[in-house]
Amino acid sequence: MAHVLSCLAENEVPLPALGVAWDGTGYGPDGMIWGGEFFRITAQGVERVAHLRPFRLPGGEAAVKEPRRVALGLLFAAGGAAIFEQPDRLLRGAFSATELATIQRMLQRGLNSPLTTSVGRLFDGVAALAGLRQQMRYEGQRRWNWSSRWKESRRTNAMIWPLVRQPAGAELDWAPLVHGVLSDVQSGAGIGIISAKFHQGARGSGGVGGKNDR
Repeated sequence: MAHVLSCLAENEVPLPALGVAWDGTGYGPDGMIWGGEFFRITAQGVERVAHLRPFRLPGGEAAVKEPRRVALGLLFAAGGAAIFEQPDRLLRGAFSATELATIQRMLQRGLNSPLTTSVGRLFDGVAALAGLRQQMRYEGQRRWNWSSRWKESRRTNAMIWPLVRQPAGAELDWAPLVHGVLSDVQSGAGIGIISAKFHQGARGSGGVGGKNDR
């Protein structure tokens, strides 16, 4: 939120305005790790009007260094505990049976698995699902590798990110995107094509689309 306000002030943007903050990690006033927020700014104040659909980060800080954990958090949020019933399909052997059992307990009980709306973590998790490196040597490595691949296949359909209205505010739902990535992986689509579809969806009006955004 501070970044949005500083950008508005620096560029002398007239109010009211809509600010979109897509980041890696930053705590919101509700204690959740923010990073995919839409703010309406008026002369009277700031209102969070939409955000990325929350998901858990198993291991907390460990998930930042191991995007394979983020990928499991996404799969769990999208499909529940049923995802662990097909271990042979989970990230192509990125985890041992012991690791999967431990992370399953963490996610189901919410232990050391903070909720996040971070677009940065979403990028990491989706890249892991697509088959890029499951661990990183430095912050941003996965996103750099992932982003650099989309230019290989620009001519392709974008993945739609529907905006779903909820009682507490609208959510940008990444679940259809994750299912699309999994489908493309299973069909043998290359990482360049998957990355292009993902990034074109993200670039198009914040990825907003579908029947629920009206």
